[in-house]
This record gives sequence, C-alpha cells and structure tokens, in this order.
Amino acid sequence: MDYNFNLFIIGGQIIRKGTTVNVFIYGIHHDANVYPNPEKFDPERFAESSSTSDERSPFAFIPFSAGSRNCIGK
Repeated sequence: MDYNFNLFIIGGQIIRKGTTVNVFIYGIHHDANVYPNPEKFDPERFAESSSTSDERSPFAFIPFSAGSRNCIGK
C-alpha cells in the first residue's frame, strides 16, 4: 500500500502538508446536537451516571486531548 503524506482529503477538502489546522473548541463544546442547552452550566452532564455520557463521542469534550489518553490526571 502506497501512502501519500503530502495531502489529506476530508469532506472533499484538500489539506496539504504543512497546513496549519485550528480546532474550534468552543464550537465543539457548545454543539447543541451533543449538549442539550449548551449555554447552561450543568456539570452533571459529565458525570459517568449521566444518560448521555455513554452516547457521547470521546471527541465531544476536549479539555486536554481526546482518545484513550485524554486526561493528564488519569
């Protein structure tokens, strides 16, 4: 298999090697599709007992990173 690391295509958009990509974390953390009433301060939504915690993608909340090593305190 031949890999080309000079460009990456996602959603029909070409991202070339060396391109700076910014992640809009505010938009991710305030997505109404993931967090009902996103402007409300509701720390319970992050509790493991929350009904949506199992349904939510690990990439929906990015305090430090995402994935299996997402928290510096773990």
